[in-house]
Amino acid sequence: MISLENWVEKYLPLKMHTMVTEQLENVINPKKLEDFRSISKLIAEKLRNEIFADCGYSRLKARALDLITELRLENSILNEEKAAAKLHKGNSNLNVPGLKDAKQEAQDARVLAL
Repeated sequence: MISLENWVEKYLPLKMHTMVTEQLENVINPKKLEDFRSISKLIAEKLRNEIFADCGYSRLKARALDLITELRLENSILNEEKAAAKLHKGNSNLNVPGLKDAKQEAQDARVLAL
């Protein structure tokens, strides 16, 4: 499994880059082709350097877990904002003294969620 993750992380991007570059060279304006090739060469060189520096271990799993954690955090914040908006919408007169503002309600909802 580690070798598959490592191949996907390191080698597949270079393969995809090569395939995309070959196809784009057929449709790019000849005046811009030299610029495209120089940029493509720089990108391919960076991808090759990552392969040369490869020690056989993938960071793909750690990066995926970080992404999942970040998405969960964003989702919980979004849910809290929706809950605060529902609470705020339920109040018919927002100018009543002592009524909490939306920010305070969102903070209260976050505390309750913990």
